[in-house]
Amino acid sequence: MEKRKIERILLLFLIAISMSSLANAIVCITMSNGNEWKDAKIKLSEPAYFSFRIYNSSADERICDASNYEINVELIDSDKKLEDVFEWTTDTPAFELENGENHRVLLTLIPKELGFYTIKVTAKLMPKGEGGTQLIYTTSAKINASVSLEGDESYNEIPFWKIRKDCPNGLVVKEGEECPRLCKDGTKILESKGEKCKEDQIDFFASLGLKGETIFWGGIGGIIATVAILGIVAYRRKQAYATNEAYDAENN
Repeated sequence: MEKRKIERILLLFLIAISMSSLANAIVCITMSNGNEWKDAKIKLSEPAYFSFRIYNSSADERICDASNYEINVELIDSDKKLEDVFEWTTDTPAFELENGENHRVLLTLIPKELGFYTIKVTAKLMPKGEGGTQLIYTTSAKINASVSLEGDESYNEIPFWKIRKDCPNGLVVKEGEECPRLCKDGTKILESKGEKCKEDQIDFFASLGLKGETIFWGGIGGIIATVAILGIVAYRRKQAYATNEAYDAENN
């Protein structure tokens, strides 16, 4: 009797460990995607892009084991295979994530036929343990795709995160675009178009050895000098006019 009791306790202990491992694995694979998956209106023969993110993290902040992930895409609720209706690719069909990491995936679909289709995207988690039987855990989402001759052009645009370029000053632009210059006041300018920051003018005078105060008082002095010159010119014109009048009076 005592032996059987010990065996039952050990069995319950092993089951508890197994259930704990299962719970931990489930919360360490989650997927996020956009609302556009619910009603995707895509154009026939044109590439449509769908991005999603896979997380190796726990909602209750538990430590997740480093794991391998794979992406699987299939057509459901249809007698046809995905390859019969779509040409498709994923940029990273398999990858590895450490605890707390996440990875963004781009799925490209090119429809071959008109109609309404449901595509199931599944992420598989495979723990990196060695030996023994390993369980594979999954999470999935569906794309409800309506293929027509018009479609929604927004699906034909490659997501910005896929074609972004990081500039040396911290700004982000698309690949092939010029990195703008960031002015001191936060303004962004394109020097290739001849645009300049406000501080460029000050820098020009500074290169001549002039300081801000010098520029200010120099400007005031210039205004005073201009007014003085105009006054002198007006005074001389007035004198000349008076002299001419006096001359004409004597001769008449």
